[in-house]
Amino acid sequence: MTALGHGGSPSIATPDYWWYVARADLLEAALRDLVEGSGTALDLGSADGPSAAWFRDAAARTVSLDIDPRGLGSDGVCGSALQLPFADGTFDAVAAFDVIEHCAPEAVALAEVHRVLRPGGRFLMSVPAYTWAWSDFDVANGHHRRYTRARAAAAVTAAGFRVERATYGFTTVFPCSRPSGRCAS
Repeated sequence: MTALGHGGSPSIATPDYWWYVARADLLEAALRDLVEGSGTALDLGSADGPSAAWFRDAAARTVSLDIDPRGLGSDGVCGSALQLPFADGTFDAVAAFDVIEHCAPEAVALAEVHRVLRPGGRFLMSVPAYTWAWSDFDVANGHHRRYTRARAAAAVTAAGFRVERATYGFTTVFPCSRPSGRCAS
């Protein structure tokens, strides 16, 4: 049986694929300092293991949750981001790397993350960018949307979070159409 009809994360089958490795390195370089030494953390969408191994190492204790049981270890929890099976304020940090775009409605998933995060905790999120980049890949992987920086910030702010940093990653993979050859990210 596949998760939500889309088969879960393709990284499960090819964890050493260059994109997943580079993405994990980028996420770690940008975000590890924000969660290093956290007490209890939630790796939401942990079936995408290659992206979050560093996150699980940065916290003292990490709980993994995914709707796709293939990526879960023996201590993982199979469940949905739309109804997290944890008490309010359980976690010091929550990571949702390429998860929220799979959730409809996104507001419910973000409200659940806010609920289980303790006051002052850290929420780390990555999502695919730009609606104009929508492709069959998005359909095959069960995405409901892509984001701009403003769209992502508005969604998390509406859920009660305060945005400290929002940026694009991997902008160098997009061709530049400016005559100067210099593209803004």
